[in-house]
Amino acid sequence: MPRIDSADLQKRIADLVADPDGATFNGAHRIAAAATSLLTFAYGAKSPQLESFRAHVAEDRDNPRLMCAAGRAALQTLSADLELGLTGSLGLRGAGDVLGDLVGLAREALESNTEGANNVAAVLTAAALEDALRRLGEEKAGVVGRPRLESVIDALKAAGELPAARARIAGSLLGFRNDALHADWKRLDRGATYTALEFVQRLLLDHFG
Repeated sequence: MPRIDSADLQKRIADLVADPDGATFNGAHRIAAAATSLLTFAYGAKSPQLESFRAHVAEDRDNPRLMCAAGRAALQTLSADLELGLTGSLGLRGAGDVLGDLVGLAREALESNTEGANNVAAVLTAAALEDALRRLGEEKAGVVGRPRLESVIDALKAAGELPAARARIAGSLLGFRNDALHADWKRLDRGATYTALEFVQRLLLDHFG
């Protein structure tokens, strides 16, 4: 997915705050919708920042001036948090949405419990595993390019992002990843896919939320 960084968001925020039509009915609703999207992306769908803003929008939806003011205030707070680095890794947060979809699709396939569906689940899980490790390695351990996954895991362990026990699990899953992505179906089983899914989901909860 395309990388969206703090500078991109700051420019978008500045454009919205400076919108001359913000206090009109259409302008206020446009700012509110944009602010909702940006707050969701930066803080998360269940964040107190987003919940607070939604409460303001619900209260002020018939008053464009107040809705515009609430939207601009929320955006200016987000801008300040971005400058201070208080929103976490935006790259990982955005990637987490995509990886979460892959995990969800893999679980659905496993529930079908047919040979073909199990194979699909394994491929989806292997892709999510590799992408999660590589993105985490780039963001948290300065890994550039596409080195072997063993090297990515070692870098994450050295950076303190993967405890030793979890690094061992990651290493043990590389055989599963290779078998799935090379369509070596005879070497795959549902247990390995479940283990890899749980590992990826733990990574998403700990680092991509």
